[in-house]
Amino acid sequence: MFKYYLAFKYLLTRRITLASVAVTTLGVMVMLIVVSLITGYKMKVEEVLRGNTADLIIWNMYGYPIADYQEKLARIAALPEVRTVAPYIEKGVLVTYGNREYRWCMLKGIDPDYEMRIGKFSQYVDNPANVAAEFGSARKGEPPLILGKAVLTTTGVEIGASVDITTSQIAPRDDAPLRTMTFRVIGFTQSGRYDIDKKECYVPLAVAQEMIGLKPGQEVTHLKVELKNQRDLIAAKFAVAEALTGLKVPRQSAKLDQQMTDFEPFRIFTWRDEKAPELFAIDKDRNILVFLVAFIILGAGFVTMAILVMMVFEKRKDIGILKAVGCPWYGAVAVFLLMGGFIGLVGALLGWGAGTLAVTNINDIAKVVEQISGRRVFATEVYNLDKIPAYTDPLAVLLILAATVGVSVISSMAAAIRAASVDPVKALRYE
Repeated sequence: MFKYYLAFKYLLTRRITLASVAVTTLGVMVMLIVVSLITGYKMKVEEVLRGNTADLIIWNMYGYPIADYQEKLARIAALPEVRTVAPYIEKGVLVTYGNREYRWCMLKGIDPDYEMRIGKFSQYVDNPANVAAEFGSARKGEPPLILGKAVLTTTGVEIGASVDITTSQIAPRDDAPLRTMTFRVIGFTQSGRYDIDKKECYVPLAVAQEMIGLKPGQEVTHLKVELKNQRDLIAAKFAVAEALTGLKVPRQSAKLDQQMTDFEPFRIFTWRDEKAPELFAIDKDRNILVFLVAFIILGAGFVTMAILVMMVFEKRKDIGILKAVGCPWYGAVAVFLLMGGFIGLVGALLGWGAGTLAVTNINDIAKVVEQISGRRVFATEVYNLDKIPAYTDPLAVLLILAATVGVSVISSMAAAIRAASVDPVKALRYE
């Protein structure tokens, strides 16, 4: 028990050890805040990306339309893994508001009877009941159009405004004619991502078929599938491929199955495949931030090492007495390892509490910082989020706490080795 007594005594009688605890607390708090914010942002981005698409996206690998899509939808919908399916048309277009603004946009022709049941389109669009009625009614005059909130920024683009859309028709030749149609804006979508809301617009499926030269009721460019369980993503991809082609698709290794997208003549992507660059970028940003913040904890380890090594020189007499009365070398080692462990544990727990408190009130803290600095901390119009997203992952917390205590214990080894090497004869020679 003497090891615990001495470790506590040395820590409590030397106020300089508070510096090590403070630095450790700061490192844990900052790392917890950074990890929570980047994890919360990643979860929000994944939610929005998946809400704007579907679990599986299907198109013709040669660029041709998907013919007889109703029959294909029925085959896919019959699979036990599938919750719902939807047809749609996707085509790059030029959106024009009078002669004042020109923007490239991704035109999506949708059937609201399908679209409202898949993804989160019904949550992102203004007045979904009105959209369903407008898109389902017979077209008279200008067809209805739903614009992404940030597609056109010129003043005057409001509900009821007329917008021109120009695109080429799908044809087996390079000189396919351009087609321009005038649409009436009936609503806007706001998904939560500025980069999505500035490049998507929606029109009725039948209008899109007519505009790009597809057979009404028979041809679309894409199908999308929503599954009952996200964990069955790869297995469901193969099941859908077999339902579409009527052929048994051989399975390989898990990695190759995940990478496989071509099932002649279809190409089937999961939503993670389609959004891979964005997800990859977020993961890399998170890793870089964690790597940089980890240096604070490493710095705390160096502070702990310096303080404990200095304490060994101050306590040479005490260590010499312990060894003279029969304390083994590993007893002296244990004292300083315990001191390092206590510093790391106390700093980790204090940092955990402070970090959790900061993450819980991060939006209130951001408002205070904005009032003091006069600068905006979080641009809501860029991210289209009403607040800063944050999520504290329990596993990440455990890893951070364990790593902090581990670094502190390892840092104390230098002092422990010096304590073990103290010669009691030399330490007490002049006493």
